Formats: sequence, C-alpha cells, structure tokens
Amino acid sequence: MNRTSLLVLLALVAFLAVPAGAQTITQVTNNGSGFYDQYPAISEDGLTCAWCGKDPVTNTNQVWVADLKNLVSTMITSGAGLPIPYPIGISGDGTTVVYSSSNNIWVVPAAGGVAKQVTNYTGTKRVQTYGITVSRDGQFACYTTYNSTGPIYDIEVVDTTTGAVVNLTQHTTSDVGMGGISGDGKLVAFSANRGNVADQIWVANRDGTNIR
Repeated sequence: MNRTSLLVLLALVAFLAVPAGAQTITQVTNNGSGFYDQYPAISEDGLTCAWCGKDPVTNTNQVWVADLKNLVSTMITSGAGLPIPYPIGISGDGTTVVYSSSNNIWVVPAAGGVAKQVTNYTGTKRVQTYGITVSRDGQFACYTTYNSTGPIYDIEVVDTTTGAVVNLTQHTTSDVGMGGISGDGKLVAFSANRGNVADQIWVANRDGTNIR
C-alpha cells in the first residue's frame, strides 16, 4: 500500500469512527440569566442571524444580528423595545430585518441604521404574531393581520420600500392561518379554510390574483 492509499484509508476510518448523530453545535450568544434570546431567523446563505434579545442597559427587548462567520453580535434597534411575542424575519440575502412592533411592521437594515415603520394599522386591526417571511432582496414581507371587528384574519404583503399593502386573502372571513412568501417575492403560500374544507394550503400571486 502506497502513502496516498494509506492516508485515504486512515481518513475513512476516522470518518466512520464518528457517531452517526454527531454534529458540531456553535453557541452564538452567551448572555446571563434574564437576558434571554428568542425567535431567531437566519439568512438564506447561512451567514447572518437575527433574533430578539434584551438590551443589557435598558432591559428592553431589541433586535440583534450576528455575523455567523465571526460570531459578532450587534444590537440594531433601540428605544422602547419590542412587545412579546415578537416575530422576526430576515431577507434571504441577509441585508434586511423585518419585525413587528406597536401593532405594525417595521424594517431595519441588518447592518444597523434607522428602523422604519412600513404599515399603518390603527384601531381594531393589527399585525398578528404568527410569523413574518421576507423575500430574498428584502423588498416584500408577508404576515398575518388580526381585526377584532372582522373579518378577523388576513394574509397580507407589504412592499417595504413604498409601504404599499396588498390584502392577499381579500377579506375572506374564513381565512385563518399563516403565509409565506417565495424568495423571488412572486408567490405566497398560506393556510386557510376555503370551500368548507378546513386547514388546507393555498398559493397565490403576490398581488392576490390566481388563488388556487
């Protein structure tokens, strides 16, 4: 057996010696008691993670982002803080974080900057804390709204650059569920109770057309 064959054999033996379920787990945050981190979202390329965690100075819930290559965490929001629970969404390219606060959708650059409110729900209508999905480029965010006066639940999409909102489910009173937007921002899948059949999955164009 030559040297190259021996090295290949040794590498194979070393690989087979590792338990099948073994994996490397990296701890991203290491905060003390009371400074919990929750509701993470990760970019499509796996390089950026966003979550909600405590500001150690003000003890408010804020948005944090970590560069998973260097494991450097940065708090990118400030002020009064987020409500509980607080869904987080991040664009596939890792540049844009979308979150809910004060019953509305907010957007902030993952690199840090000024947070911007992009919806304007008032009165009995608000963003429901079911979750937020974001298109790959960060331009569109999909989420569920709740209106206590009815229709109760709707799946909606907001253009995070213009604030234009599309009610995807068109105020069908039986629609109750969560939606998810595709990476290219063209399609939304959602769960609903349509046609007297409960909890089925539907898909539609981002503008609400061609529901099927």
